[in-house]
Amino acid sequence: MPVSRVHTLASLVLNGASPITFSQLESRNLDLNLNMIMNAAAGRPAPSFTAVNFIESVLDAQTKELQRFLDVVSPLEGLAIATGNTYTSLDAYWSKTLNLGSRTTGANHYKFNALPALVIPKKLTANQKGEATLDFDIHFESVDGITSPITFSTGVSLPTVQVADQKWTLGKGSVNGTEIDGLQSLEYDFGLSVQKDYGSGLYWPEHIFIDEQKPKLTIKALDQQLFTTIGVTGLAQGATPSDFYLRKFSKMGVRVADATLQHIRIRVNASQGYWYITKGGGSNNKQGEIEVCCLPIEGAATSIITITTGVAVA
Repeated sequence: MPVSRVHTLASLVLNGASPITFSQLESRNLDLNLNMIMNAAAGRPAPSFTAVNFIESVLDAQTKELQRFLDVVSPLEGLAIATGNTYTSLDAYWSKTLNLGSRTTGANHYKFNALPALVIPKKLTANQKGEATLDFDIHFESVDGITSPITFSTGVSLPTVQVADQKWTLGKGSVNGTEIDGLQSLEYDFGLSVQKDYGSGLYWPEHIFIDEQKPKLTIKALDQQLFTTIGVTGLAQGATPSDFYLRKFSKMGVRVADATLQHIRIRVNASQGYWYITKGGGSNNKQGEIEVCCLPIEGAATSIITITTGVAVA
């Protein structure tokens, strides 16, 4: 039989009154994650029984559409996809390739549809001379513990083709209002852990919730004098917020002007966090590097951390 069904990654769509299409996916993987049991009879080396114990399916993906994602998915609460919500289901498409060509046209593609589901941001990464990326997971829930939340369809058309229109890179950053010299990278771990609950001896989760929010911000810089600024035992976040920016790339240009409201800001809010150094050093004839972390905490009137899209670089 000749190879005839070869597909490549295509869009992920959040369906609703105003659908959102993610077209700049760097990766997307569906792990069905079946927990299997296997047993052998007494005294027998080979198993004679196997069955599905429970299912914890997760889709993990990475996108460069940071604003499109952050405008709809809360960095602390995620996004619930369910009937009656703003987004009622999701479609994950595969584009069928064309032998001796590029892509097949028409209703010849593949997809899976899912609901209910919970979208969870995982990690935002930006590096000097690199494109910022955001990793996220989607956890799937059954309406009754039996019905699969995931269904597959063949012979479908792809959604309207979207162009790549959103890209950011590392910007400037400050700790307690003092700009960091030679900032090289930023990694924000959203720190959301998910609990899945089952009932009545059934195998799909019927209740999913975020049980912990433990974000962590990690930066790397060239300035070894941060040992003095942060100190051996760390530094409390002061009354001046610590701000880190992602600069937007300018299409057919370099960077969008700082004053333009198109950049992204990650803010450790005033008096809500603790800075500490994890390591610093280097090798012979190479520039040194220092790694600094911050553990944001909740305040009386402010969330753990604030991520804002469409801002100017101040």
